[in-house]
Amino acid sequence: EINSACNVEQLTIVKQKIIDIYGKMPESVELLIEKRMIDILIKTANVKSLIERGNQVEIILNDEFTKIRGIGNLLFEALIPFISYVKIAYRNHEFRITVNKRKTWFNDIKNILLALLNIVSTNKVIEDKREILS
Repeated sequence: EINSACNVEQLTIVKQKIIDIYGKMPESVELLIEKRMIDILIKTANVKSLIERGNQVEIILNDEFTKIRGIGNLLFEALIPFISYVKIAYRNHEFRITVNKRKTWFNDIKNILLALLNIVSTNKVIEDKREILS
């Protein structure tokens, strides 16, 4: 049932059902749910890829982010809470967020993805580049 959840709300319902039926979840089940949450957020937050490299994780954003009006400022504002362990760059027409792994890195990734989802869901995508000029 965990893998059948397609969005954050469905996964939250599944998690609550498990708790209601079985009580406190074992750490392994909790980790499985958190992993599924990350997978869902990657898809819904328009993330092109998430790559784990040693003591860092790189999040490469989908091209849709470059079409959001004022995206530079929006990304900066969204990532301020993570500024001590996150770097953002724009290379090869892609935004790349590099996250230094800390003890709570898995939760850090989840929170960054939630911030990205908030940007995607609350900001206007520029449909036509000519709109920028007007």
